[in-house]
Amino acid sequence: MSQKGLTFAAPPCLHLEGNLAENWRKWQQRFQLYLEASELDKKPKKQQKAILLHTIGPDALELFNTFTFSEEEDIDDIRVKMQKFEEHCKPKRNLIYDRHQFLTKQQQEGESFDQFVTELKRLSADCEFRELKDSLIRDRIICGIRSAQLKERMLRDSDLTLDKAISLGRAEEKAKQQLVEMRETKVEAVKTAKRKDQRTKHKEYICKRCGTRHEPKKCPAWGKVCKKCQKNNHFASQCRTKAIHDIAQPQEETSDGDEEFDIGSVTQENKDSSEFYYMANVEGIDVNFKIDTGAQVNILPYHLMKGMKHKLYQTKAKLKTYTGTAITVKSKTDLAVNGQKHEFFIVEDKHLTPILVYRSAKKLEIIKIMSVTIKEYPTVFGGLGCLKEPYKIQINKEVKPVICPP
Repeated sequence: MSQKGLTFAAPPCLHLEGNLAENWRKWQQRFQLYLEASELDKKPKKQQKAILLHTIGPDALELFNTFTFSEEEDIDDIRVKMQKFEEHCKPKRNLIYDRHQFLTKQQQEGESFDQFVTELKRLSADCEFRELKDSLIRDRIICGIRSAQLKERMLRDSDLTLDKAISLGRAEEKAKQQLVEMRETKVEAVKTAKRKDQRTKHKEYICKRCGTRHEPKKCPAWGKVCKKCQKNNHFASQCRTKAIHDIAQPQEETSDGDEEFDIGSVTQENKDSSEFYYMANVEGIDVNFKIDTGAQVNILPYHLMKGMKHKLYQTKAKLKTYTGTAITVKSKTDLAVNGQKHEFFIVEDKHLTPILVYRSAKKLEIIKIMSVTIKEYPTVFGGLGCLKEPYKIQINKEVKPVICPP
């Protein structure tokens, strides 16, 4: 239909399946708008009747043919026909059920605040709340919104009105959307900066052979022999050979693979006075640890874990002493030492000394790097150091020598 150059499409056919009352409510509203926009409401009664029955669709037309009219009813009046459809599609409502639908409405995941409010207003239309309508919609908004922060903010306002509640809800939703956009922008900026950094990283990388920064092909460790593994082209400080004191096996498997580690400390008997021990609190239990700066992982005998409810993780890593004796490992886990989380390998041997490694001891501030002392006496801490006279190392010839491979 065209009116002054404008064309208005008729509404689609009325669906008689599903929620018939809701389908009719939406269809009759669209049909009324169509009549008014096209000025068809000014046409003669019979023409309006024909437009209605043509537009409503074949299924609804068959339904219309079943309607009966009294002698007093004007069969050509479109309002009479609309009323017949109204009575069929919207039977007498159950007020208690309608109010139940309203009072139990909750904001669903993915449902915007405006969509939630619109649905509450629609549900309230059949509840006959009268002058309490706005206040009850406001209450249902507070009770049904998903955001706990917004709920708390609304409850603080004793003079909260429906309009103010809607404004607060829209403002918070808008702020969350803007925050997400800002985070995405920040992430993209970080990625861009990282890409730029990667293009120039060859100018400022730290060498894995010597531990210092230098130009390509000018490594001071090149040609040198490592004093730890006796291999070439790296310093002992950068040596990757593992020569440590621990590791494990058990419940949820981790990525240690089949790595093998050497253990220096074995028992708690005959403690050397030169060894350093530290009493630490592990998950509420006091444990006397040996501080071993040569170790690479923390270890804890399994019997000391009694009373500690922690999930254990499987590991395929192996553990052995400097003599080659294997140590049974049970698992590994994360434990709080003086309130800080540290990774531990759990061993079966109850006589094994609990060990804290350098990185854990440093983090717990048990060990501190005295850079001031080193700077004050640079000659003492520089170079290899020399003895004034030859020194003969006393050994027991009855002890079988042992060499651990790198």
